[in-house]
Amino acid sequence: MRNFEAALLSFFKSEESALIAKINETGDFSDEIKDGIHAAIERFVKTASW
Repeated sequence: MRNFEAALLSFFKSEESALIAKINETGDFSDEIKDGIHAAIERFVKTASW
């Protein structure tokens, strides 16, 4: 689990920095952000890079 978590965090930092910035700027968890997180996780899982 530790490898998966580290790889997921790394993926979000490198590939989804705009999404992370939006969350940090607004503090919001809108449907748009939820959908973005969900899509990003799906892309990450397809990479099987953990």
